[in-house]
Amino acid sequence: MTLFAHLSDLHLLAAAGDRFHGIDPLARVRRAISTLYQLHEVPRFVVITGDLSDRGDPASYEWLRRIVAELEGLGARVLLALGNHDDRAAFRRVMAGAGPAADAPWYHSTMIDGLQLIVLDTSVPGATHGALDDAQLMWLAAQLAEPAPAGRLVALHHPPPPCPIPALGDGFMLQRPQALAALLQHRDVHAVLAGHVHLPSTSSLAGVPVITAPALAYAIDPLAHAMVRGVAASGFALGRLDAGALVTTPVWLATARELLFEERPLPPR
Repeated sequence: MTLFAHLSDLHLLAAAGDRFHGIDPLARVRRAISTLYQLHEVPRFVVITGDLSDRGDPASYEWLRRIVAELEGLGARVLLALGNHDDRAAFRRVMAGAGPAADAPWYHSTMIDGLQLIVLDTSVPGATHGALDDAQLMWLAAQLAEPAPAGRLVALHHPPPPCPIPALGDGFMLQRPQALAALLQHRDVHAVLAGHVHLPSTSSLAGVPVITAPALAYAIDPLAHAMVRGVAASGFALGRLDAGALVTTPVWLATARELLFEERPLPPR
């Protein structure tokens, strides 16, 4: 049996106490970490599915580096995916050291107790939608061809359509999902873990469950149709794999539903 935590959409800012839409994202992340430390069982790993930073600035990734260290202090492995608010070059400078391909996609694979964790980079610089280029898809195909005794989880920021938020529409989701579906079909993938939509949801791709976690920063109201409505709820998900069966549960840290903002969405770019 493997317990893990699925966090998403931290939207960290440059300084402690900085706020947007009236909320302090760092304080919400701290509350999640405190909750994880109070669990009777230590999660084997923590996966964070993108929008680690709100503005992609180096100072926010310095906070992320401290947060990762705190989670690792719990005894968990920490796996990071990038989202549309993240900046690849700034992330690499702070988290991995600048390299010759600092703006290249950040994707990687880890094996934990026979379970393969594949993290993809669906971010498209300057855009809100997600995509996977041919090089990354080829790498994924090679990863899926390798043995994984306990199966696999795939993590990414942008889930494939359909979008659970009517006001946003499918243009904000993963584009060309058929390419990913073709690779996942008939593979031993327990689920695809995603974020981006700021609410828990389930769908499927090529018969594989797609599970989005609550956002730590704020939630989006799925009942709003003409406008995107942000509310003050905050949370993450706990997952458990037992004998090949997967169950995930939302954990709400702040359940207040007061309105934070309401705006008409811009078209995806």
